[in-house]
Amino acid sequence: MHKLLALLLLSGCLAPLFAGSPAPAVTRPDPVQAGEDEEEPREESVDSWLAAGEIALDTGRYKSAKADFKKVLKEQPEHQAAARGLAAAQAAEGDYKPAIKTLESCLQAAGDKAERTTRVHLARLHLLLGATEAAQPLVDALLKADAGDLDGLLLKARLELHAGKLEDADKSLDALRQAVLARRNTELKIDKSKGRQPDLADLWATAGEGYFLQNKLHEANDCWGNALQCDEYHLRSNAWMARLYLEQNHDSSSLVNYVAPTLKHNEFAADVHFWAARVHFFRWRGAEGMKSL
Repeated sequence: MHKLLALLLLSGCLAPLFAGSPAPAVTRPDPVQAGEDEEEPREESVDSWLAAGEIALDTGRYKSAKADFKKVLKEQPEHQAAARGLAAAQAAEGDYKPAIKTLESCLQAAGDKAERTTRVHLARLHLLLGATEAAQPLVDALLKADAGDLDGLLLKARLELHAGKLEDADKSLDALRQAVLARRNTELKIDKSKGRQPDLADLWATAGEGYFLQNKLHEANDCWGNALQCDEYHLRSNAWMARLYLEQNHDSSSLVNYVAPTLKHNEFAADVHFWAARVHFFRWRGAEGMKSL
């Protein structure tokens, strides 16, 4: 996507300045009362900052993304899309604990209006750091709201795998596959006319990960392919596809079809750089591999 500069809309009026010969007295308008006309410009600014942050995040300009998302959260601490964006930018730079704090603070501000996607992102971060006890209540909340929640089932399986409960994990993954089949024509239906759909891509990525964990590689490939139909630059799906093809000894496909296009779009995508390094090491190109790392 093209870069977009954030538009800062400044509210208030500037009294005209007159020079030269004296002019008739000008009656100044009444001062704007607090709260009268401030809300609309502020909302427009929030929308502009959010859009700019999302574009910056998408293209790997994480410092700019963080600045824009922080502006939104300063105005609206409960704004969960901004919190998710800020946390994603922080995590992309390896700042996982600040990312967790960002999401937890936002959920606290949101009260009983927590969004499922925010819970999913927070649970993933906790799992990434091995904090299973912190992730468990988030997963429970997801599955209480929807027993067939794809991310809830995948996260549940990962928690069970972490605890060594292999049979339980396999059952959770079976339930995930059934949920995917049941939702293909509803929640997972792809409409290319809508353009890039990163949230739908993320659901398909979750489906693919579930199949992958059961060694159903053909189905996993189909799911990640669907994800990339929704959003060709979806980082999670491109990273999985790069791994899948490399592990099947298709290093050229991994590099040409997934690694290179993704890094051209976002040169700071760390997960994809990791698989670029693996491709180079596979080809005995150690120097290039180290450069990717």
